[in-house]
Amino acid sequence: MDEKLEEKISGELLLKYDLHLMRMAELQEFAKVVRDFVQYLGNNQYYSDGVNKKIFLLTIEADACLLSVERLNLKASDVRVVVEKHFLSKTKADLVLEPKAVDGVKAELKKLQDELCSLYDRCIVLTQEIKLDFKQRQ
Repeated sequence: MDEKLEEKISGELLLKYDLHLMRMAELQEFAKVVRDFVQYLGNNQYYSDGVNKKIFLLTIEADACLLSVERLNLKASDVRVVVEKHFLSKTKADLVLEPKAVDGVKAELKKLQDELCSLYDRCIVLTQEIKLDFKQRQ
């Protein structure tokens, strides 16, 4: 796609609707990092049963977050396509997006970000538990 068109689309969504679609890519990358970290922990099954169960649950949550990011990418893409069509049609009319669609994407984006930050925080706490578990076994 034309880089200038991409900039126009992103700019329109950001300035007019306060929707930053690059945030989706950032969240997707963050979700992958968290999932990879939890999977790394899960590959080391020499922890206590309690720690292993927490790792298992975090793994499921991380995978669910990645699925949620993908679903949200599809919804955001629907909004983006409307803007792209508007610019490609070169009409002089102002772009009007369905507020419900834009607000829904923004709300889900915020919710997903909060979920990922919570998951990240629990991963950090879990690493402390693993250190403690390891020290107790020494």
